[in-house]
Amino acid sequence: MTATPRITYYVAASLDGFIAARDGGLDWLTPFDSTGEDYGYQALLAETDAIIMGRSTYRHCLAMGGGRWPYPDTPSHILTSWLPREETPPPAVHFTDSDPPALVNALAQQGRQRIWLVGGGETAGHFLRADLIDCLILSIIPVVLGDGVPLFGTAGDRPGKLPTTGRSLKLEATQTYPSGLVQLRYARGTSIKD
Repeated sequence: MTATPRITYYVAASLDGFIAARDGGLDWLTPFDSTGEDYGYQALLAETDAIIMGRSTYRHCLAMGGGRWPYPDTPSHILTSWLPREETPPPAVHFTDSDPPALVNALAQQGRQRIWLVGGGETAGHFLRADLIDCLILSIIPVVLGDGVPLFGTAGDRPGKLPTTGRSLKLEATQTYPSGLVQLRYARGTSIKD
């Protein structure tokens, strides 16, 4: 029997719950990236044996790396309903239109056990709705954006509805940093559905 992989959504969000500006911009994170602190990023990456993200996040990662893929040693799976025909992805990148449960099952069959769900919000919302997020590492940035891409997107039944599984989360750890960033680590809690 194949073990179920552990999925960690490691993400930064503004105080008002946005992971990017409305246009997808991340300039508001720059002051926090320049502190020299990695906020546990390298440790997470070292234990990750597969990456999942949506197409917009994939394009953003490529742009930030000047066209170079930042995770060449880790199999990366890009969830998208638009499968590129002309584009040749980096060697470690695989495009898929699988739904989250099918993708996680396929990764389990490959022996992948520690998956980093990079995002974005829409992709994370689909994983939340499918009750597939085991760990949420949320870095709260002391900035109010007022508008933007929500932490869990709008993957609910209507725009703005937070997709929910009816599950509580269990706080495992908190960490504060001199920059004002607060990092919260949550594990999957119990079901709160009737």
